[in-house]
Amino acid sequence: METLRLHDKALQKVGEIVRETLEGHFHGRLTFPVVDATRDQHDDEDRYVYITIVLDGSMEQFGDDEEWAIGWLTNLRDKLVGSGVDAFPLPSLIERSEWEEMNAGN
Repeated sequence: METLRLHDKALQKVGEIVRETLEGHFHGRLTFPVVDATRDQHDDEDRYVYITIVLDGSMEQFGDDEEWAIGWLTNLRDKLVGSGVDAFPLPSLIERSEWEEMNAGN
């Protein structure tokens, strides 16, 4: 399988995989209005993909299933590699209320 460079198409694919993974687990208990994947512009080797995940709920709800919360990044990494994205995912979770506050006026 060809390794995808982290450009628009690959970043969109990363976002879709992240959203599918989360929605597949939470089944509507939590929603994710924003999933944004970006690359480090100074990393020519595309070793990492930065993922901002806005959750409509609380961090406590995200971690309710402790076993899943511990292993979800490994599961996500396996799915990304399987789709041709070798960059290691670095997710940032933020509650929707905090994200809206940070983006007020933008």
